[in-house]
Amino acid sequence: MLHAEAQMIMPRPVMAAASTVNRGFGDLYGALKRLDRDIAQQGESTDTAREDMRSLWDALWNLRDVMRVDLGITAPDQDA
Repeated sequence: MLHAEAQMIMPRPVMAAASTVNRGFGDLYGALKRLDRDIAQQGESTDTAREDMRSLWDALWNLRDVMRVDLGITAPDQDA
């Protein structure tokens, strides 16, 4: 319920970045569950899951930066 409530008040840039992170974690979780059950889809492996996890860090840093700009902590054109 909290995620649904947050969607109602988050500004668009924050919502877009949060959605990317949320979707990435969901996809990674699904792949890990399939790997654990030995029903991985074509192209799924522990190596690809590890790479997907690494790429999520980029999305998380982007979310952090967008949130800092929204809160006025960091200027839009400033590195956080």
